[in-house]
Amino acid sequence: MSFAVLDEAVPAEVVGIFSVSGSEVESFPPAWRSLSDGEVLDRAEMAGFRWLITCDKKMPYQQNLRARKIAVLVLPSQRLPVLETLVVPIRQMLSAPVPGHFVVLNDEGRSHSDPLPHFPGKKRSER
Repeated sequence: MSFAVLDEAVPAEVVGIFSVSGSEVESFPPAWRSLSDGEVLDRAEMAGFRWLITCDKKMPYQQNLRARKIAVLVLPSQRLPVLETLVVPIRQMLSAPVPGHFVVLNDEGRSHSDPLPHFPGKKRSER
């Protein structure tokens, strides 16, 4: 049973190491490559995924998950060596989806804040 799908920028090599208690993580479907973030969320939700795993730190500011059934996990990096050090906290997060919310992890694998459906405004560094 697949319960999570990786976003395009997440290394496909993490598919196996992020799996949680028999549930599978799938790599980004090639047919979704030209879709917007909103369309990717639509497709992932329609396919029955409980999580979208992304490295896109702008997504929580650009998308609102309030009416969605899918959760989005925002990873701190797309670099495989960094992600390999965070397998345990990532698996823990994936084992407890928060539908309609973003969960943003920091470099230590902890949640940046409480899960939120949308982050208001832009990050200072993006202004």
